[in-house]
Amino acid sequence: MREVLQNYVDRIPVSGHKPDLADMLDVEANGYLNATYPRIDVSFLAWQKEGLPQFAIFTPEEDIFKIYRGDSRWSGQFHRYCRATCSNKEQWTPVPRVMENHLVGDDLMRRLADRNAESIETVYAGLMAGGVREEVKSIRESQIECGVWITAEVEPKAWTEREVGYEDPLVIISRGDKFWLLGWYDLTAGEDHVLGTMTG
Repeated sequence: MREVLQNYVDRIPVSGHKPDLADMLDVEANGYLNATYPRIDVSFLAWQKEGLPQFAIFTPEEDIFKIYRGDSRWSGQFHRYCRATCSNKEQWTPVPRVMENHLVGDDLMRRLADRNAESIETVYAGLMAGGVREEVKSIRESQIECGVWITAEVEPKAWTEREVGYEDPLVIISRGDKFWLLGWYDLTAGEDHVLGTMTG
């Protein structure tokens, strides 16, 4: 796809407006994703149970999800921040900022500070269904630059007791601030509600 679009851009006369290749690729990729998968509103990630996030995010390769808080000094003032990451114990992958902003609002940051907790984390112990695994492989082989996220409903005890099993989740594609539903399997009641109300 990149070569085809580059040829198109290169054939435009010098005197004419030459579209930016990155913009054309972005439009092409988003068009493909819009035609193939339903869009999903990820604001459901702000939902909570007992003051803790109702959903956790993992990648197909990373089974640990962690939300941590910290302090930073900027312009002479301390600022609190929260971050959400996925890990396979060897590397950490930041969650897209839009997803993170829903997950780690000021209320969660205050709760962590009140508990004198630096972080909370949970571990995904589920298995991806074969058909969804094939879809993930297909989207990755398409050369579309995007993230693939496993979004699983979490019971509050899962934030303190590690290796807690989950019902199987929603699988979401991200590109910038846009999100698509790649697939799902064995939904919990909460995930089924998201599927029915947050996709378009």
